[in-house]
Amino acid sequence: MASIADIIERVAQALKLSQEEAQLPVSAIIQDEITRELAKVGELPKGVRSQCAWNMLLFLYDADATGAECISKQLTSVSGAPTTTALRYLQLLVAEGLIERRTLSTDQRCSAYSITPTAIEMVETWAARRANALSALLSEWRASEA
Repeated sequence: MASIADIIERVAQALKLSQEEAQLPVSAIIQDEITRELAKVGELPKGVRSQCAWNMLLFLYDADATGAECISKQLTSVSGAPTTTALRYLQLLVAEGLIERRTLSTDQRCSAYSITPTAIEMVETWAARRANALSALLSEWRASEA
């Protein structure tokens, strides 16, 4: 499976436009955004399908790539949801096996979270499909302009 960095590079290359080329029609951008939002949340198991859970998974994916440690306060702040809702989704993500929770050795009152290999694969699969969809959208647009 391609890494996220490889996928991002492919998308960046596919999206390079000259200054003279026009912008995508607004309707295509809107439709693409709606499709994208539904697709990414749809990757999650039914019990945790929310933007809140997705935001936390992406944050954990990025943290895993950089070796950073994530505590619950960080995750609740990036979730886009009230703290109590974010904490509930953290519990659900742990129960679904998408993230792991452990107590910090330096502070027994705090928990650190990490993404599981299952969730990493899920995010990378979504990112690859997203890159392909963007490339297809760009190809369609260029073909319609010709």
